[in-house]
Amino acid sequence: MAIITHLPDNVVAPAGGVAVGSMALLRGLARRPNVELHVLTDRSCRAAPYYLDALASKVYPVHPTPWLPGILDCVTLQRKRVERYLEEIEPDIVHVQGNACWIHPKRWPAVLTIRGIPERDVLFSPGPLRRFRSLMIRMIQGRDRSRYDHIIAISSYVEKQLGGQLRGCIYHIPNPVEVGFYTLPRRTVPNRVLLLGMIIPLKNIHGLLEAARIVCESVPSLSLHLAGALDRAPAYYEKMCGLLKEYGLDGQARFLGNLSREEVMCELAEAACLVLPSFQENLPMAVAEAMAAGVPVVASDVGGVADMVRDGETGYLIDPSRPDMIADRIERILMDPDLAGRFGRTAKEKAMVQHPDRVAEQTLEVYRRVLEMR
Repeated sequence: MAIITHLPDNVVAPAGGVAVGSMALLRGLARRPNVELHVLTDRSCRAAPYYLDALASKVYPVHPTPWLPGILDCVTLQRKRVERYLEEIEPDIVHVQGNACWIHPKRWPAVLTIRGIPERDVLFSPGPLRRFRSLMIRMIQGRDRSRYDHIIAISSYVEKQLGGQLRGCIYHIPNPVEVGFYTLPRRTVPNRVLLLGMIIPLKNIHGLLEAARIVCESVPSLSLHLAGALDRAPAYYEKMCGLLKEYGLDGQARFLGNLSREEVMCELAEAACLVLPSFQENLPMAVAEAMAAGVPVVASDVGGVADMVRDGETGYLIDPSRPDMIADRIERILMDPDLAGRFGRTAKEKAMVQHPDRVAEQTLEVYRRVLEMR
């Protein structure tokens, strides 16, 4: 198998759901018999020794072209480098993670997993010309998505947003969650609220801080931990630090930066609930990992989140534009331990559909169908 994906430069503390989901899938596939993995990645490959030893037969770096914009690089020079590697590997299956532009899929038996919708995400990114960038991504990615005969959609939201672009067979397989989250011992710290996500506008940190200010009125001992990369939108992070002081949350809220996998597990073990008030998501790994760990979730009713969180059963769905609603749902969980425990147990049961062994077997079944149909 040739897997084309984003690998994190830092495998100890990977940033971003695509990298985390890809790592979990690779580990699940590596545990299956008679599977030989070749991994192509656009990262710097400092992670290569880890994958060579633990997961893959070989890792191939597909370095970006510094002077060419990313979306144009993918369909020109990077694609040529990827396809040269594939000619060398001669894989039975090529599995493309996320970026449909990596290859021309008619040349190999190919599967595309759509992990995110970048033309939507870019609308909430910093920088100029967001709408123009979104249109360009949609045009180029849409053209290449339509060329795949086999597509894995991690949520129903993918079909809802991209259905007109998808011409091939569609298989519904969620992101896998690392095994360790399912066996995490809970040691809840009362009134500890956790956010797992990069500190960027899309994640609506501003709205969460406004909600935290409201919660502190009824729960003065609130402790808010915000775990995620701080360098993706530096100006936004500085603004959020200013809001901590303005809202009087200096003693209640902490920015933890990008955490290792072990540190993420420790934070989830202690969290009374996880909050993700994003403006845009597909099937967020933060929610999946929290549910696998038995942590109640308060998350925005956007994208594919409703495929995961059952409102009033495993947590709450909220409107990200309403800090008062975010605050109310957090308060309900913090002030009712029995409710929180019930939510957590139900969440863990529901999260079993994302166990990596189950996801790996479903993925291999797709591979078999692709080969049978050739």
